[in-house]
Amino acid sequence: LAQPNAKPSHDAALAAWQLGLIYLHGAGVAVDRTQAQRWFEQASKPGGVPLASAGLAWCAISGCVGPPEPEQAAAAIAALKPAAPARADFLRWLLDRQTAPISVAQPGKTNPSNPRSDERLLAAARNGDAQARIELGIRAATRQNFDEAIRWFSLAANQSRAATINLERVELLANQKQATDINPVSSGGASIAAFEKAQRYHRGLGGPANYSEAIRLYRQSAQQGYLPAKAMLELIFSRPGLNGTLNVAWMQQL
Repeated sequence: LAQPNAKPSHDAALAAWQLGLIYLHGAGVAVDRTQAQRWFEQASKPGGVPLASAGLAWCAISGCVGPPEPEQAAAAIAALKPAAPARADFLRWLLDRQTAPISVAQPGKTNPSNPRSDERLLAAARNGDAQARIELGIRAATRQNFDEAIRWFSLAANQSRAATINLERVELLANQKQATDINPVSSGGASIAAFEKAQRYHRGLGGPANYSEAIRLYRQSAQQGYLPAKAMLELIFSRPGLNGTLNVAWMQQL
C-alpha cells in the first residue's frame, strides 16, 4: 500500500480514498477516524480523487482527530462542489445543522427549520445523493408519512444497503399501522417531548452524541405509544453489532 505522505498517482489516490472509507466505517477493521483522515488527505493531493474532499469535509464536521472545524469543512465542501454538487449540498446541510443555534423543543411542537438549509438537503436528494434521500426518508418516517419515506428510501436503495434496510422496516411499519390503526399522539405531549429529546442526543445537537441516553428516551417514548419512537427503535436494532452489541456506525448513519 502507498504510504500516507507519498505523492499519489491516480490509482494510489483512489486506493487511499477507499482506505479512508474503510477506516471511517470500520469495514473489516476497527473504526479509526485518525487513519481515515490521513488517507483522505493523501487522496486529496494534486492529481488525486475529487471525492476525497467529501471525506475531509465529513472529518471536519464530525471531528475525526479533534473538535469539529467548521471553516475547514466549508473549504472542503467548496472544493468538492464542482465534482459532486449533490454530495456537497448534503454536506453543507450537515454543516449548517451542526452550527445552527439550538432551540428548545416544546411538547407537541417541532423545532423550526432553516428553509435555506432544508432547500440544500432537498436539492441534494433530487440530484441523487443517497445520504440526503435517507435523511428525508427518516424525517418522513418519524412523521408517520410512510408513503413519502418509502419513496425516498426506494430512490436510494440501489445506492445504499442502509436505504434498503430502512425501506424494508418502513414498509413493515406501514403495514402494521394500517392493520392496527395506531394513533401516534394518543399518549400526549410527554411521549413527543421524549422523542425529540432522544433525537437531540442521537444527533449530538448541543453537545456530544449520547446513544445510550437516546435509546433510553426512544424506549420511554415508545412505551407511551408514540409510533415514530417505535419506528426508530426498529431501525436501530435492525442491524446489531458484533455479538448483539449496539452498532455505533449504524447509529451514526441513522
